[in-house]
This record gives sequence, C-alpha cells and structure tokens, in this order.
Amino acid sequence: MAISSGAIPILPLNNAQLHNGNVARQASTAHSNPQETTREPLNYHSIYERIASVKRAAGLEKDDFYTDEDVLNYSPHGWPSIASQQMYFGNHNSHRGFDPLTHYILTSYELKLSVIEDELDRMNCEDSETGGKSLRSLPFSRKQFITCCRQGVGHLSLQCPKPNLDELDREIQRDNLIISARILLREYLQLLLLHRDIKKLPRVSRAAHEVHFELARKGQNFDDEACAFQRYIDDFVSTEPDAYFGRLESLLYYISSHWFMVS
Repeated sequence: MAISSGAIPILPLNNAQLHNGNVARQASTAHSNPQETTREPLNYHSIYERIASVKRAAGLEKDDFYTDEDVLNYSPHGWPSIASQQMYFGNHNSHRGFDPLTHYILTSYELKLSVIEDELDRMNCEDSETGGKSLRSLPFSRKQFITCCRQGVGHLSLQCPKPNLDELDREIQRDNLIISARILLREYLQLLLLHRDIKKLPRVSRAAHEVHFELARKGQNFDDEACAFQRYIDDFVSTEPDAYFGRLESLLYYISSHWFMVS
C-alpha cells in the first residue's frame, strides 16, 4: 500500500543520501520494468488490470487497489517511467519553468496591446476634434449589440470583417479594437500572474538536475533529441510542496550518518 507515515520518498542524489532510511526502504522498489520479462499481451482495459496481471505473473497477491509504488514499478519504460518517478520521489518533481520564453511571449503581448492602445487614443482624439459625439454616447450600436447578445455572440464583433475598412462604421472599428485588446489583455494578465506564481516555486539545484538528466538519458536510454529540453540546467523548478523540508531532511540524514560514524 501507499506510504502512510507522510514522509516523502527521496531519490538519492549523492552517496550521503544513501544513508537516508527512506531511500533504503524504497531500494527494493526500484523500477525494473517487469513487463519486459513477463511478455504478456498488451490488451488490458485499465491500468489496474495491467498492473494486477503483471503482479499475478510474478506470484504476488492480488489487491483490490494499486498504489504509488505499483505505478512506479510497473510503468512502461521511457516517458511513463520518468513521470512515475517524478510523481513518487519528492525531490525528483522538477519541470521546466520556460522563463525566457515566458518573457518573450509577455513582451509580444505588450507590443500588440501598446499598438491598440495608441490607435484607440488616436481615434478618440480625432473624434474629440470633430465634436466628440461618439465619446459622449454609447460607442456602439445598441440595436446591433442586443441582437448579437440574443444570438449568443455578444462577445464577438458586431459586424463581420469587410475587405475595405471604410465600409465599417467608426463605432464598429473602435469596438473591434476594444474587443481585440480585451482578449489579448486577458491572456497577457493570466500569463503574467501565472509567471509570478511560478517564480515562487523553488529552483532545482544544478547538482540535482544533473542526476535527473542522467536518469533520463542512461536509465531510460533516451536519445539526444529526447533530452534536449532538459539541457537548460537553470530553468527547472520543483512543484513539490515540501521541497524545502526534503532538503532539510537530507541534511539531517547526512549529519546523523556522520554523527554515528564519529561516535
């Protein structure tokens, strides 16, 4: 069954962590990919059925459930195995933050929104110089707007695109700009706030990531193309809530092991 003590299994990153009792207990559950030896047909209807079949072929007792350890031990070789290791080992729960790419996309949004902002300001200034009637009343056709709302498309443009911009009413042009800005601004702010939350996640150390990389490349026999996304060593973050406790726990095990060696 799943671990009931609440402790997070820790993937050994160095020799010192081999003294970690948590790791030692899990050593017997290292991924061995039993499916490669049983050679049973892959016609299972569920994950539970597949795992139960492999365990039955290995002479293990049947269980009504499958556990985290089962997912770890019986995941297919390759990306499923990597995913199960990230799920199981707290200090292996690392993923790309895509920090530079996020900034690039945010900048793209800012450029587009800035252009729309300038265009709206230009139109407002022009209308103000010619009397500004459209600036002191509804900036759209009330009748057209209500019609679109009743049709369930009130969030879209009030008129279909036309080849010639002059064929569109000025109010429609302004409203189309606002709709475009609204869509882009919503996406921009969502990404901006998401990026802020990602920056709060703890960074994965270079030493830890090197171990993760070797597990993928050598442990799963991944080629260079498959490992390419892992080569940005400073762009990985951990989504494990107890990541800091995991580091402290490793330090305590390290100190404890050396303390017993001295005494």
